Amino acid sequence: MRQPIDTDTDTDTDADADATGTGTGTGTDAGSPGGALLASFVTGHFGELRQSWWHGRPSSGGITEAEPDALPPERRGLLAAYDLEDRRWLWQVDCDSPAGFTAVNGRIFVASMHGGRIFVFDEMFDEIGTIANRLMNDLHTIVPVGDRLLVTSSGTDAILEIDHRARVTWSWWATEHGYPETPAGATRNLDHNDDFRMRDIGTSAQTTHLNSAVPYRSPDGRDCMLTTLFHQGELVEIDRLTGDIKILVDGMDRPHSPRRRSGGWMLSCSGTDSVVLLDDGFWIDEVVTGNFNWVQDAIELDAGHLLIADANHSRLAMWSTASREVVDEIGYDPQWKVYQIDQVPRDWVLSVAQGDHTAPAPGAPAEAAT
Repeated sequence: MRQPIDTDTDTDTDADADATGTGTGTGTDAGSPGGALLASFVTGHFGELRQSWWHGRPSSGGITEAEPDALPPERRGLLAAYDLEDRRWLWQVDCDSPAGFTAVNGRIFVASMHGGRIFVFDEMFDEIGTIANRLMNDLHTIVPVGDRLLVTSSGTDAILEIDHRARVTWSWWATEHGYPETPAGATRNLDHNDDFRMRDIGTSAQTTHLNSAVPYRSPDGRDCMLTTLFHQGELVEIDRLTGDIKILVDGMDRPHSPRRRSGGWMLSCSGTDSVVLLDDGFWIDEVVTGNFNWVQDAIELDAGHLLIADANHSRLAMWSTASREVVDEIGYDPQWKVYQIDQVPRDWVLSVAQGDHTAPAPGAPAEAAT
């Protein structure tokens, strides 16, 4: 259920302000962008779990379907909306371990990391259904591909393309394309006929812990995917037709979240607390560093700013491409463990807060915006 977030109405930008209140930081950059943000937080109980949380997934002692109030703490997550102009968190929606999310035709699809399914919400963020397939486990990102969804199933070291009935229309399995062994050296054999949804498969039991998949057209016109391999520290290109891979970037430490940016791409390199900026040929332009601790995600807000999810500091840090430094930050509750951030229409975020159906949701058809 959608809930307002109680915040202090004071818009002071002192960096020591309460993380659950208005935006924090120096506010020194007069060119800071407007709009709104939507962010997913895998758990709202990160503080009490921090010592047992290796990477992003502690052992939960088994996966079950349950109502939010009955879930174990590590699965009691949320999505929250932030108004960049008024500098305050507006509302939140409780959800079972939400990781990646995307919007298509006015519907919001949220991958449940521990729940083994995808939640579907309408434009007012009311839950209207779920999508599940037996090959789903430890879900991470979800992106649209035409009228289908591309999902990373980290627990099965697989990328799954599914239709609206959860039927697999294309898949790629790392264990069958050169990555058969876990970090401990155990060979992993997966039966495509098994049901993996309710299995507790930790990160160390996976051969790659692939955690992202982005459609990509290669320079020679091939239909490909980009994916990050967490254990190997690689960004690889996957040929959709043959399944063959090409390593584009290696030598990274626990990479996540390849994103488009002006003039190329960027990656969140969690293990080195940095954002790697790449050109269109995947050569490194720059490595963005600062006082970060576990960079989970990063987006380009506009041509002058990156927003960096500094997970273990419970903040979204705004980095200026002009001054090459953090110029502002958005704090949030230290109990929240961030996964994905994205810029969304401010009118829609305000309409959800007000219970008003007039503003179209992200990804709505153009005719819905009238």
